[in-house]
Amino acid sequence: MSAARCSRRRSSIRKLGSGIDVNTGRTKSDDWLSALRDLSVAGTNRNALEAYMASWTGTDLSARVSGTETHAHAILGELDLGASKTKIEETVGSWFKNLTVNEMLETGHYPMYERPAEFVGTVPQLLMRP
Repeated sequence: MSAARCSRRRSSIRKLGSGIDVNTGRTKSDDWLSALRDLSVAGTNRNALEAYMASWTGTDLSARVSGTETHAHAILGELDLGASKTKIEETVGSWFKNLTVNEMLETGHYPMYERPAEFVGTVPQLLMRP
């Protein structure tokens, strides 16, 4: 493949998967980004996706959960630019008194795909905590 064609292909893939690319710290290959993008699109109903996105942008449950003593666990990837450990501790941690934040190294927003073995090992440990 010529350098120009390779550059155009990379640009096209980056545009289509730019959100995935940013949320993984721009560390994944084009093939990886395409595979996750394609998996996401194939398994998503448009109406369900729109409702899901609206729930993140139009619903504020913070007042209802603020001060709760229920244990809450968050698994974050250190490369996820949208959900830093500090940001989660400052926001979600202000709502849940007993918040545990587990930051996975070398991982972005999709730890179940980026580091599946580590993710699978982390979930039971968090669920077994009081």
